[in-house]
Amino acid sequence: MVAGALIGAPLAADAGLCLNMSVEDAREALVDRKLSYENGAWQEFLTSGRTLYNAGSDSWGYWELHEDTGSAARYCSQWPPNGDWDCYDLCRTSGPERIHFLDDYGNSSVGTYAD
Repeated sequence: MVAGALIGAPLAADAGLCLNMSVEDAREALVDRKLSYENGAWQEFLTSGRTLYNAGSDSWGYWELHEDTGSAARYCSQWPPNGDWDCYDLCRTSGPERIHFLDDYGNSSVGTYAD
């Protein structure tokens, strides 16, 4: 699934309405926050641009936000030793608030605030 071009353009996500996020909204939603994922893993997004992902053991990487067409946010991460950056469209659902990371192939990961 690829995010719509306009901020606030709804996307179908887990039978709910998923709204695109601006870079500013995404930064506010992620910086110094911890998300839990459906697979039992969790991830912290540090102000420094480092990220800690744990699915049984710690994995340190880097993250940043980019502005996509129409000012929608894209989350990008790099996990050493791999030098490639992988990027995802972001959208948010409410009740409870969830952050959806949507790749270019239609796959998604859903995080719920753990803090």
